[in-house]
Amino acid sequence: MSKKSIWIIIIVLIAGFYVYFSTIAVPKSPILGVGLPPIEPVSGTLTTKKTIYDEKLGYSFEQPNGWESNTAESGFADKNIKKVVSFTKNILKNGSQVSTDIEFRVKSAKNLQEVKDGIKKEIIGSGLSISNEVVLLKNKINGFDIFSGTSDWKIRYVAFFSNKMAYIFKYSSQYELYKTNEETFNQIKNSLTIK
Repeated sequence: MSKKSIWIIIIVLIAGFYVYFSTIAVPKSPILGVGLPPIEPVSGTLTTKKTIYDEKLGYSFEQPNGWESNTAESGFADKNIKKVVSFTKNILKNGSQVSTDIEFRVKSAKNLQEVKDGIKKEIIGSGLSISNEVVLLKNKINGFDIFSGTSDWKIRYVAFFSNKMAYIFKYSSQYELYKTNEETFNQIKNSLTIK
């Protein structure tokens, strides 16, 4: 094979790579017409503050920054549950990974007392006692705040009831991390808007 043939093959290969990588592999911007790098979001990682909302279920609240998230809308043992949005923050502590969890669930209910009784049953059924209970009123919507746990683990439920729906936050964490993330929990629950 001659030098001229080798140079032609090299030029064809370079041209082929150029065409492939500039038109097929990288999408072009509709505005600029130039190649853009592919952008893949990191699954479940929250990097910016945004609002979680559901028009049908009538709520919205702020999503915490830097927490992994998961949403479920079916497959619940309790058929009254309509949706669960959970957030987890994993922290490395003394060589072990520990987590702090915030869960938000929406479920249909007859009244606020039914919701409160269900949460108390859940707490007592897991072998815990209720440490504190407070009645809440937010924008003319009744609710409650129940605190439970052990010396090592803390759990807090905050629930509101409106239009035959319960909007329930559950915050659970090891005691040492509870205070660290309590402000985040308070900001989320305080940002809740129910329509």
